Amino acid sequence: MVIATVKGDVHDIGKNIVDVVMNCNGFGMKDLGVMVPPERIVDTAMESGARFVGLSGLITPSLGEMCAVARLMEERGLTIPLFVGGAAASELHTAVKIAPCYSGPVVYTRDAASLPGEARRFGNPATRPEAESRLRERQRELRERHSAPELMSAEEAYGRRHIFDKSLMAPAPTTVGEITAEVGVGELAAYINWRGFFTAWGLDASLASIASVEGCDHCRAQWLAATPEKQRLKAAEAMQLFKEATLVGAVSSNIGAQIFLKLVLAVYISLDSHSVVPSLSNKTTCFPVYPPCQKFSKKQIFSIMLEIFGRNPPICAVFCFRKGEIYL
Repeated sequence: MVIATVKGDVHDIGKNIVDVVMNCNGFGMKDLGVMVPPERIVDTAMESGARFVGLSGLITPSLGEMCAVARLMEERGLTIPLFVGGAAASELHTAVKIAPCYSGPVVYTRDAASLPGEARRFGNPATRPEAESRLRERQRELRERHSAPELMSAEEAYGRRHIFDKSLMAPAPTTVGEITAEVGVGELAAYINWRGFFTAWGLDASLASIASVEGCDHCRAQWLAATPEKQRLKAAEAMQLFKEATLVGAVSSNIGAQIFLKLVLAVYISLDSHSVVPSLSNKTTCFPVYPPCQKFSKKQIFSIMLEIFGRNPPICAVFCFRKGEIYL
């Protein structure tokens, strides 16, 4: 088998793995390296009497080079299987772009582990006809699906639109402006993302899975035993920290500890189809105007919050969209 990373591409990690895997499975390999032009690949395959050609590529331009190799193999009258793979390749692209360039089988391989089995199927005269027939049928289906997607009419699409249940809409706030909410520690405990805490404690965030373990100490001991041995010491530390944190939370909840949140509720009222402005109870704050359907990035949302709340924004802001109104 002749393998190469195509012209213009210098990535060869995957190709090198293929070389090792195929050698271990009894296939003779000839690795041409990287940045290999089509002529050299095809000439080598013909001179050595190769039974297969394998192409690898990581970057998108490599796909065009694979097509060039396939066309040259067709011009030279080859019929041996052509295997393509790498990060840039896909089953769909192989069927739509590469396979039509070559009358022989063009096989997309997802990883090195699957290549020996594919090579045996296409290299054995007894199994090749069936394997090639299935391959061509699959690629034909992919091409048809890609070139002629079944589109429904506008009327049918409109008829299948989602109908929102208006009874589930969030009610408008009864009070606008600045309010203070008192929330019990016990109510918030279920919403804690422990991954952030474990990261802050200098532990791997994956150890936060201890928070999902319910039951007795025996259950937690089983969780500890299931962690990788090299991580077990840190896992034991994580388990103890979580135990102490939940104990503090339980004590705080029992004594009725409250968390005070300062919220600002503003109702955005549509003036026309292009803009919305907020309305606050004190009527003193000026806000920028934004299109009602505009999508904001996280950075833009933060900038808007700074404009609205100044340099001391609330701890948490929740956006609820309701027919031209935004509740913050």
